[in-house]
Amino acid sequence: MALRDEIRAEQSKLKDKPFKDKWNYFWDYYKIHVIVGICLVFFIGSLVKDMLGNKPYGFYGLLLNSTSYAEMEPYEQEFAQIINLDQDKYSIDIDNTTNVKADGYDELTMASIEKIMASIAASEIDVFVADQDTIRKYGYNETLMDLRNILPAETLEKYKDQLLYIDMLDVRLEQEKAMNIFGETQTEETDATGDGEDFEAAGSGAGTAGEGTENSADEAAEATETEEDLFAMLYTDPSGMTEPVPVGIYLTDSKVLEETQSYLNCTPVYAMLINTKHPANAVSFLHYLTGDAPLSEDDIFAIEAKAALLQ
Repeated sequence: MALRDEIRAEQSKLKDKPFKDKWNYFWDYYKIHVIVGICLVFFIGSLVKDMLGNKPYGFYGLLLNSTSYAEMEPYEQEFAQIINLDQDKYSIDIDNTTNVKADGYDELTMASIEKIMASIAASEIDVFVADQDTIRKYGYNETLMDLRNILPAETLEKYKDQLLYIDMLDVRLEQEKAMNIFGETQTEETDATGDGEDFEAAGSGAGTAGEGTENSADEAAEATETEEDLFAMLYTDPSGMTEPVPVGIYLTDSKVLEETQSYLNCTPVYAMLINTKHPANAVSFLHYLTGDAPLSEDDIFAIEAKAALLQ
């Protein structure tokens, strides 16, 4: 019997049957198709919802190492209104939940570091607020904006005594040191593949090994001290620097941070990411934290123009 005839025969059997029998017949033969179809509809609907809900950032400020997990949504909404952010198209996040321990590399710290680095690489973070030690680390990693390149002149003048500087000469020295260490490591690896004569020559100098070991230990200790001194070399007074660059502003009076008790143990520092996609919003956030007047349209235009020249 052809398939078409078989279908017609089944339909004729059900023609005069009650609805319950028709439903049972349908469910017995097509329940797998129905279940798969329903699951597919839910999956597609969920996917579309996620795609529509995954809006790009209009602003992302990271309050790193905050001492409080205060609810930030009221402040997000308030700031969104100040910058006229269309939240139907863009999201806003003032994140005070990320912490990085300076003296440890536990699982949570490592996960936070990876999250931060991924967000920086994706140009998602616009602003850092953190303790000065954290800001200096990211400053020496060249991830922070030279504030002279972006802030209005009057803002720089107002906060000139609260600017946090790094010395770009130290950054270059650290880079050169890292390159030298890498070169020495490569040379040592090459030497380690030499023939037996190298080992004999090494053995002939065993009589002075004690002196060499002592000298090496002293050199290693000196190198460690130098590295720590260089790593910690960040000043607020640029007069002693060769190439001073302002990368942060000490927030000595911030109503928002005081209300949220975000930094009880230190004076927080504001910094802007060098690859921010929203420079005007990043500067507006500084004004929001300090209680300064919102940026004018002329200020916004000037900031966006400066940012365009930096790209």
